[in-house]
Amino acid sequence: MLLWALVLAGLAVVGCAATYPRPITARDLADLGSGDALIAYLRQPDASPSVCSPRTSGPHLTRLDESVRASLVEGLTEGDIEPGLWRRCVDRALAGASPEDVSQLLYAVADGYRSLMKNADFETSPALQTRLLAMQNLYIERPNGLDGDRGRLGPLFDQLRAALDARRLGPVATRFAHELLSVVDLERGRYGGRAIDLALIDDLHARGDEALLRRFVDRIPATPLRDMARRRLVALRIAASPYPEVRADAARVEERLLQQGINRLSLREQPASSASLDVRKVAMRGVLVRQDVTNRRAKLLGYGEHPEVSVLPEPSLVGALSVDVAGVSRPVTICQPPAVLDPSPCIGADDVKIGSPFAALDGEGALHFLDHFSAREAVGLARGGNSFALRASVGGRPLLSYDWPLWFERPANLVLSGAFSDGPDLKVAVDHTAPSRLSFTVSGDGAEYHAVVEKPDLPAFRIVSRGAAGRDGSRGSDGSDGHSGLDGSSASCPFSDGDDGGRGGDGGDGRRGGDGGNGRDGGDIQVEVDCGTRGCGPEVVASLRTVIVSEGGPGGSGGVGGKGGRGGRGGSGGSGTTCTDPNGSTKSLSGGSSGMSGHDGHDGWRGSDGFRGHAGKVQFSFVRTSLPSASAP
Repeated sequence: MLLWALVLAGLAVVGCAATYPRPITARDLADLGSGDALIAYLRQPDASPSVCSPRTSGPHLTRLDESVRASLVEGLTEGDIEPGLWRRCVDRALAGASPEDVSQLLYAVADGYRSLMKNADFETSPALQTRLLAMQNLYIERPNGLDGDRGRLGPLFDQLRAALDARRLGPVATRFAHELLSVVDLERGRYGGRAIDLALIDDLHARGDEALLRRFVDRIPATPLRDMARRRLVALRIAASPYPEVRADAARVEERLLQQGINRLSLREQPASSASLDVRKVAMRGVLVRQDVTNRRAKLLGYGEHPEVSVLPEPSLVGALSVDVAGVSRPVTICQPPAVLDPSPCIGADDVKIGSPFAALDGEGALHFLDHFSAREAVGLARGGNSFALRASVGGRPLLSYDWPLWFERPANLVLSGAFSDGPDLKVAVDHTAPSRLSFTVSGDGAEYHAVVEKPDLPAFRIVSRGAAGRDGSRGSDGSDGHSGLDGSSASCPFSDGDDGGRGGDGGDGRRGGDGGNGRDGGDIQVEVDCGTRGCGPEVVASLRTVIVSEGGPGGSGGVGGKGGRGGRGGSGGSGTTCTDPNGSTKSLSGGSSGMSGHDGHDGWRGSDGFRGHAGKVQFSFVRTSLPSASAP
């Protein structure tokens, strides 16, 4: 587990995507509600298609708008969504969609189908072929009544038939086109160039052609003929059932399937005696709890098989859960959807109850996890030990227990600070009765916070009461600039030379910056530690004294001194001139010198930094400890 602690500590600091959380949970997706968010969710390992169903009790997309439709089709054609997951997602979306949404989605899929088939690499790319197969099977196997807009889809089928007749398609595309168009013919009541009738259906039954009978049940339009095909299909499956009870009671089982679609047992009449879970059929993961201590929230994620933390899988227990029931020769499982027409004895999903507030079974037998919950509930989960326990009762009897590994990712430090005041006084209750992890309950600042920390992560975690930082000192005012010197007067005839310019005035000194304010004091902290009857080890006590601390706020920075004023400019010397006397003689009179500029003022001194505030008192008490030395504060 220490290795996992190191791995997960590294994963905890991985950055988030530009728009979405990483990983993005079903609740995150439901809150975002966009097509791009859906693709971001579905491309994750262990993503569940249940988010696409408006009928699920868990978080899901609430609309199938143009953004979602376009993203779904593009996500498949571009390879962002695994084709099997894409198909399961779209099946669920169609099952709860309005007729208009069904029509729009099927048309978008048809457009994507055409673009894939026209791709120059289609004939040689197994990946593109697998994506197109997912689209084709969606149309071929969709439930009756989900037909879309025939006026829009019909021309697409006609174009495909024309391309096939003109031999414009490659070998692979030709095989796809033949299969799709044969289904289109079925929906028009024809197969193999002839009208479908009861004789043809009976012939398929006599040949034991279960696959084609299934196709007839799904696609032929005439209700009486469809019912006949369904009855023949059920008869074949009853005859092939591994349950002797089914074969011996064929007539009643057949009527039950035709009416209800399932052969459900009553556990009141035939109680369950034992149950087991085939973990090879269930994607099991370790459960990671990611905590947001400040906002008092937590979420469940999965780890273990993939290199990154991802969402938890939502495995189906259909076929994975085996239950021994009185009067039945073989174990049974949860009933498959009625459309499957499975004659095997089965139990209802509502016969199975999961004894955990963090998981539940839906009506189709899929296990869903509560991926967002309160930090207080996370503490309760931690008290259950090192495993995420799944306890199941069948027919009211507790018959199944399975544990997943449980790990709490180290949360961000909890730092509580006054805005302009001393740090808050805190009470911290530490529960270390579980040997591998510690739970913290922090009261103060008008709120209560909870955190769970695995023991190897304890030295890196902090709970801090910190005083507010001192205010920064104000900037000193600038010195005034010196005045300019007076300009000298110009020379004048006959005898006056130009005067010198006056000296500029000195600039004023800048004022000293204001002193920074002192930081406020940290709050007092009362810590009560419960290590159970085994007591607190010295290494835990030493770690807790570094984990739970009071800190004074930092002093404010001293203000910057004001800038010195600039010295004044020296006055300009008077200009010289040339004089001419009455006799025509000339004489030059000199100009004055420019005055010196004044000295610049000195910059003001920086203000003094404020002092850090004092730490508050942190007092420890240890309850039920077996180490007297640990009881001193």
